[in-house]
Amino acid sequence: MEVGASLGLEVLKDLTKEGFRKVLEEQIEKRVLERKIVESVIYFTMFNPRVSSIDVNEFLENIANSAGQKVPVEVFSRNIYLQVGKSKFVIDAYTTKLGDILFYDAMYQKLLDALEGGEAPYEVNAIENKDLAHEFGIDDSRYLEKISDITVIILPIGRPRAEDVYKLIQVIYDKGGQDLGTDRAIAKITIYAPPGSRELNNIEKKLKDLRVRLYRLSDKIEKLVVVLTTPSQILNEKVYRTIYGGGLSFSLLH
Repeated sequence: MEVGASLGLEVLKDLTKEGFRKVLEEQIEKRVLERKIVESVIYFTMFNPRVSSIDVNEFLENIANSAGQKVPVEVFSRNIYLQVGKSKFVIDAYTTKLGDILFYDAMYQKLLDALEGGEAPYEVNAIENKDLAHEFGIDDSRYLEKISDITVIILPIGRPRAEDVYKLIQVIYDKGGQDLGTDRAIAKITIYAPPGSRELNNIEKKLKDLRVRLYRLSDKIEKLVVVLTTPSQILNEKVYRTIYGGGLSFSLLH
């Protein structure tokens, strides 16, 4: 049961992020199928940042000012529409708080109790910060507002240049150290393509030579997930040239 609880918690810890991701990725998949194009989304996560929730917007502004220039576009009013070099991106961010993680931990433990014949799990609305603080032995419930990680979402628009993507990633990594006091990071690039995409096959083959972690998923569309787990991988310009360079990807498929 211990292993099951551990695995279950890892899944539940991600629920606060998955709702957002699901909506975004469903829209990307729809565009890929309808327009027969290749698209991508980048998630850049920084762990244990020294920030408050107010600092996140300031962090995004600092990224935008350092990497390029903001472009005022009404439809993206809730995000930052950014031009870096000759490429355009939409960037946004979300956070995970300690309270989010402990909330799902408590819910999962109550679910296990119910499955083992114990009392029924809490109602969702019944778990508050003070209840969580008491359950986990935390004296000050305000501690649950502590941010455990920040994820910057990068959505390239059109055909981004490899050097522009790399510059944006480099700025985010550098600003993580300067503004957030953390160099612990992981980047995930998901590439979406119509079935039978030769472009995706070429990218996958070249990335294997760079020894980065890859996951290939096939359903209605093809997906290649690239996971960069170390600074040397995150800041390896060859990764971005392989994915975005040469005019192979992110163009209309014939």
